[in-house]
Amino acid sequence: MSTQLLRLARLAIWTLLGLISANCYAQQQGFTLRAGVEYSSGQYGGTEDIDDIYVPITGILVSGKWGFRATIPYLQVKGPEGTELGPGGEPLPGTGDIVTESGLGDIYLGLTYFDLYVSSDRRFLLDLTGKVKLGTADETKGLGSGENDYSIQLDGYRFFDSFSLFGTLGYKVRGQPSYSTLDDVWFVSVGGSLPVANRTRLGMSLNLSPSAYSDREDLRDISLYLSHWTQGSWRYSGYLSAGLSDSSPDMGAGFSVGYHF
Repeated sequence: MSTQLLRLARLAIWTLLGLISANCYAQQQGFTLRAGVEYSSGQYGGTEDIDDIYVPITGILVSGKWGFRATIPYLQVKGPEGTELGPGGEPLPGTGDIVTESGLGDIYLGLTYFDLYVSSDRRFLLDLTGKVKLGTADETKGLGSGENDYSIQLDGYRFFDSFSLFGTLGYKVRGQPSYSTLDDVWFVSVGGSLPVANRTRLGMSLNLSPSAYSDREDLRDISLYLSHWTQGSWRYSGYLSAGLSDSSPDMGAGFSVGYHF
């Protein structure tokens, strides 16, 4: 596989990881600006649907082997009154009338060191990322915990002639809000991607993590994504996801567009 194809495959994988776990770095020197919209819906063990719309604006700066990322999102949640949107977007269902709350979501910051390990043929790579979730979402509206979270993760990539495998293993330390005790958790994602057209890749990812709440099911979901990049500086991606537990959304979908300067 050529260096260019390796780079494009890795870019598609970072696009997926950005949509699912907020880890998105294109290994191109310079600055990338990305905007998107995501929708998810589920009952999360309750009796009424909880719908949320997530609109992130993300800036990515890559210099040498370092990548810095910042995401500022708008968030809208529709569900029973008293619903609390916990860490990672995991709601605790309320029991009141259906209401809609909206505002600034939690801001995410990330720093990645690329190529922590590289095999001699460059077909196996490891990156190291640290992330901070700032508790900027309004906890009085139930849009977040109001606390900061911290995580560290390894992202691995194995490239074949056309097919690519990837995986993430990480650990997250939770800030503790006044209304609940949250567990620190590990998280893992595994998946693969392959080309389906010129500059277009199709991929799938399975994502697993224990719930932040000790009395709830683990989070499990599966996602299918499509990523396309133009000959110029534009990047497009979309995904569909399905939850495999009561703690995950029943369904989700999203689209994003990015431009590299």
